[in-house]
Amino acid sequence: MNGVLGEILKAIKTDRGIQLLLVMLVLCTPVIAFFALNSDIHLGDEPTQFLLAREMYSTKARPLTVPLIDVNPEGRFINDAEMLWHRELTFIWSLTGGPSQTTAQLYQIFYYVLLVTACFFVGRRLYDNSTGLLCALLAASMPLVTSHSIM
Repeated sequence: MNGVLGEILKAIKTDRGIQLLLVMLVLCTPVIAFFALNSDIHLGDEPTQFLLAREMYSTKARPLTVPLIDVNPEGRFINDAEMLWHRELTFIWSLTGGPSQTTAQLYQIFYYVLLVTACFFVGRRLYDNSTGLLCALLAASMPLVTSHSIM
């Protein structure tokens, strides 16, 4: 196999650090997925963000106000947040057949995997393989990261 895929497969076969990272992700990600897929959207502002994304999906436009929050005298809280997360989620929903809490949870888990992987490569690039693995392990097991990987 030539090209990028060939290089990735070669790195997986020969690089012990990448092999250990994959083992860590294979062990941690199903645990996060189990709890995410068996819970309702409940932490912090996640219900609001889910509703914003669902409104974007249904109206095909950026919502001007935040649903469920009425804090100003004119009626609603003005939505001035960056909508990248929402746009990506609505795109995924358009591919998967519509708004779904399960899809939103899996989308959130994707960012967990991306964060753990990025921590590994940054630690390895700055120091060495062991530091990269330690960074990935800390990110994978940090309570704040794991709790926010579940919507």
